[in-house]
Amino acid sequence: MIEDFDYAPDTVDLAPGDLLVLYTDGISEAVNPAGEQYGRERLRAAYEHAVEQRYRFYSYGDCMFIE
Repeated sequence: MIEDFDYAPDTVDLAPGDLLVLYTDGISEAVNPAGEQYGRERLRAAYEHAVEQRYRFYSYGDCMFIE
């Protein structure tokens, strides 16, 4: 977290079947050996592919798994 940053609370209503995806910049800013960032577009494409394939997401501790 950034020190001295005023984080404002917020709410969102989710309905059955809605999916909330949370990620950190550690994912989108990860780089490969060529120095290329993974990027938000590639992250979005990976998510869309997983949804199209009807993968099941679940987490255990601080790890996320996809079946």
